[in-house]
Amino acid sequence: MNRNTLRRLSLLALLALTVMVGGVLADSGAGGQALLAPVVNDAVNCTSVVNAGQSIQAAVDNAQSGQIVCVRAGTYHEQVKIKEADAGITLTAYPGEKPVIDGRGVLPAATAKNKYMGLIHITGNNVTVDGFEVRDSAIRGIAVIQPPASSQPLQNVIVRNMIVHGSKDAGINVNGNDSVRPRNILIENNVVYNNLLKNSSGGAGGNGLTFIEVNNSTARGNVVYNNLGEGLVIGRWTENIILEDNITYDNQHANLYIVNTVNPTVRRNLVFCSDDRTYWSSKSPKKPSAGLQIRDENFENHSTPPPASTGHVIINNIVTGCSPNFGVSAQIHGGGLNNSLVANNTFANSRGDGGASINNVLFAGDANYANSRFVNNVLLQTTSALQLTQVPLVPDVANIFRVTAVNRDNVESTPSAILLVGTDTSPPSAPVGLVSGLVAPNRVDLTWSAANDPESGVSFYTIYRDGVSIGTSATITFSDSTPPAAGSIAYRVSATNGVAQESAQSAQLLVANYQQGVYPTAAYAGTIDSWISGSAANVNTNLNSTGFVRFDGVNSTNNEDRGMIRWDLSGLPAGGLVTSASITVNVSNDSVGQQYSLYALKRNWVESAWHRRFFRFGQSHLCAQRRGRCAVAAMGSRASQ
Repeated sequence: MNRNTLRRLSLLALLALTVMVGGVLADSGAGGQALLAPVVNDAVNCTSVVNAGQSIQAAVDNAQSGQIVCVRAGTYHEQVKIKEADAGITLTAYPGEKPVIDGRGVLPAATAKNKYMGLIHITGNNVTVDGFEVRDSAIRGIAVIQPPASSQPLQNVIVRNMIVHGSKDAGINVNGNDSVRPRNILIENNVVYNNLLKNSSGGAGGNGLTFIEVNNSTARGNVVYNNLGEGLVIGRWTENIILEDNITYDNQHANLYIVNTVNPTVRRNLVFCSDDRTYWSSKSPKKPSAGLQIRDENFENHSTPPPASTGHVIINNIVTGCSPNFGVSAQIHGGGLNNSLVANNTFANSRGDGGASINNVLFAGDANYANSRFVNNVLLQTTSALQLTQVPLVPDVANIFRVTAVNRDNVESTPSAILLVGTDTSPPSAPVGLVSGLVAPNRVDLTWSAANDPESGVSFYTIYRDGVSIGTSATITFSDSTPPAAGSIAYRVSATNGVAQESAQSAQLLVANYQQGVYPTAAYAGTIDSWISGSAANVNTNLNSTGFVRFDGVNSTNNEDRGMIRWDLSGLPAGGLVTSASITVNVSNDSVGQQYSLYALKRNWVESAWHRRFFRFGQSHLCAQRRGRCAVAAMGSRASQ
């Protein structure tokens, strides 16, 4: 048998044990409670002892810091307050006994000022309460509360080995306030069940065991079940809370609920939903409550809302039989699973009645998942027609998924290729700034500014010539190597995003393709547009309406005319690019054997500054309105033939 096979068998055995444990806890009634009842340390050294019929409160009031008050078995009908003045005391069950503090549904007396009181109410530092059954509180079972008048945090409180049930409100509640957060609170090895009776007629809200506005505290080894609200909860404005080695199951709402928290650690907890349909949803078709649920609520009744959750470490938990077993959602922008790790957990067999929406793992589209990893978790689903995992996509966002593997030494592989999935419903912006360069008669280069699509990004651009697609480009450039032989060319460009939505086309760009003898406007006669002739020179410019430049021969004084030629670029379309120009001279009607010469002027000239001048062969070429010689260079000469 290889190691992988052994590992699978071990996992299946663990899951089977989970289901068996769930059956015992859910169905054994009083026997189950006795099975889970804490064991009280017999080695307690009692400073004072309270016997049945005596007052626990009186003993607490008389105790000094460092003293231990032991309470004998019996039922005590009183509220017990451990105040700031009682700091440093221990209140514990007498060794081997289980005293009961019973509110009988009337204690503590609820008023507008004390509506959050506990039957055991702790506001003193360095206090330990150990080994009692606390039942039938008119408000909360046990309350560990930041003193409202104190600017110093409540700290170093231990509540352990308690059985808390039958409370109208929460079973165990640890609470700070907007200004001061309790810290170093340990809630350990307690059984918390059948609380939140205020919801028995269909109401909602409240928790079996909860931390709210608390820092640096721990819930360890508790069993939380059958509460008519959430089970084990770390709520708003909590930081650095550890939930470890707890069992929570069959609560009316989420069994382990994480709300608006910073840096919580949730490890080695067992969460499950049994066949006891009393704690399934009341809506039809029915399904169990959520197992381990992360949700950032908006808390609209608070003037300053709590921050979005961040820094979760959720490792080595087992969640089975719930719906979903693991879920993330948010009511606030940016809430959800930020900068977090969910690893080495087992999520098995989500379920519900036929027609119910069932997901083993559910990542809701309203949540944020920035810089978070979901790695090396076991997702087991043996029930047919159910989804193993559902990840609703965030609208108008590029949803990016990658997968990694983690080995036995906790070494993670490199991520897989990105899977990009989007529900982008808006196309990219249209490209702008389209410009061109006419590189050659058979090539037009185009460039433009990048389009924008913040959801799924721009995948490629489509280039249109005269309304017809001629190609695509992944960059913001394109070369058209087959432009039409003549005329004006109209180019446009569009962008397409990651989910194949095409933008509107850019503004039109007109490009004139200059070719031999062809031009898009009537003012152009082609690349050969002037001829030197021997008659009918235009006196002013030497260019007549037929496109001929005419230079006459030797006149009566043996002088000759000269002609000036230059290129006029004013007719080029915007964006047009001239890469070269040339003059071809064809000599005709040369019957007297005269010579001609060509010169390139080295400076620009203005038409009105030049006049017709005559010069003899061999004389200098004088410049009108200038002194000295013209800056010219001979391009060549030849004898006429």
